[in-house]
Amino acid sequence: MPALRNAAFFLVLLALAVGGPTESPIRFVYRPIGFTLDSCETPQRHAPETMAGGVAVFDYDGDFDRSRVREVAKNARKMFEGLPGLRFKVFTLDDKQQRAMNFYVWDSQEAAEAFFTEELRERVTGLYGISPTISFFEIAELVDNS
Repeated sequence: MPALRNAAFFLVLLALAVGGPTESPIRFVYRPIGFTLDSCETPQRHAPETMAGGVAVFDYDGDFDRSRVREVAKNARKMFEGLPGLRFKVFTLDDKQQRAMNFYVWDSQEAAEAFFTEELRERVTGLYGISPTISFFEIAELVDNS
């Protein structure tokens, strides 16, 4: 069995070497029992100077319907997948504060502001049952651990 394990390990190393450089350099340490990750360096990712954020806040003031907000998020998710200019979208619930907040990370301020048309604001007001407060901001730096 140790010979089979050594051969398998060698094939994995060979495949990694032939496959060329990877995004994250990883060093494998061979141990008689198997192998472990000894270290993993993540490349630094910086926010481009044009990256912008946005937040839509739905303050319910005591009329918070958690299941409604979760259902809206579930149904709206597909609308945001692959949306040009949008890097990240996060749907949140805050039972304690009786609100929902949606966070966005956009490629640019222009993309962020163009998305939130008057028609969209009316649509989300109908979905959430309350009008959102929408604000935009510059992203100074982004840490992406994905």
